[in-house]
Amino acid sequence: MFVLLAVMLVPTLRAYLVQQQQYRDLQASVARSETTVAELRQRKEDWKDPAFVEQQSRTRLRYVRPGETSYVVVGADALRDRPRHDALSVIDPGHGSAPRAWYATVWDSIATGDTMGEDPRNGPVTRLDGTTETGTDPTSGLPTTWGTIPAP
Repeated sequence: MFVLLAVMLVPTLRAYLVQQQQYRDLQASVARSETTVAELRQRKEDWKDPAFVEQQSRTRLRYVRPGETSYVVVGADALRDRPRHDALSVIDPGHGSAPRAWYATVWDSIATGDTMGEDPRNGPVTRLDGTTETGTDPTSGLPTTWGTIPAP
């Protein structure tokens, strides 16, 4: 009798559990769809606001009002994609794709100097008399080094 009951109830119980799981999956899908619909309705309401439309026009299409001047920084997208080094950003002067004048390359070389690839905040603090001092830099809180810089 128990075997007959088990044979009859096991497939029915299994089908019930599978249907319950499908029901939970469908409820989760409906909840996700309702969230998406709510977000889309909010976006639709945003577009009815004239201030939002103006802001989007200015940002996406670079529209300006009469009398305003629009400025576009050429090459800013390439700099935005570069990794940041804490609060400093070192630009490699040889990384440009367009040919550059020789004096621009020389000037960039002078400007970047010895700090290329290093964090200049960790370097020694040099005084006007040619000596370096140690301790903690009061502005950044980073350690400084001892020593004397030889005269050139």
